[in-house]
Amino acid sequence: MFVTLARVLLTYRNDGFLVVHAPVVMPLDGKFDTADFDPHGLTEMVGLFTEGTWNANFAEEMIPEAGDVILKNRTAFDAFQGTDLESLLKESEVNRLFIAGFLSNVCIEETARKASELDLEVYTLTDGCAAKSMEEHLIAT
Repeated sequence: MFVTLARVLLTYRNDGFLVVHAPVVMPLDGKFDTADFDPHGLTEMVGLFTEGTWNANFAEEMIPEAGDVILKNRTAFDAFQGTDLESLLKESEVNRLFIAGFLSNVCIEETARKASELDLEVYTLTDGCAAKSMEEHLIAT
């Protein structure tokens, strides 16, 4: 997964496309907002992608570079909630969104749904996504 995404990111950067990272980082003292769809009870988890811990770090192959945007203040599984992603895309006149990441059936799916509601053309880079099981990944993508 990371080898493919690293090549995609390199191509996008070289071609001058906007690269946005939307990390899931939960506050030390809190949880995400309750989600409408949370089949795994992830909003109730504590210690998952907690700020300041190793599991909130970017994978080596995905480390943001100069010019990339890193969204902050994400409060839910969809990358729009709590962040300035929507205004960033509008200001940058982006109408086509390519999404990759983890979990295919939660964060990726919710972000894609919200982007569609905003009339963005959405593409999921399925070989750059993952879920807790192959079945969950395949159902989502």
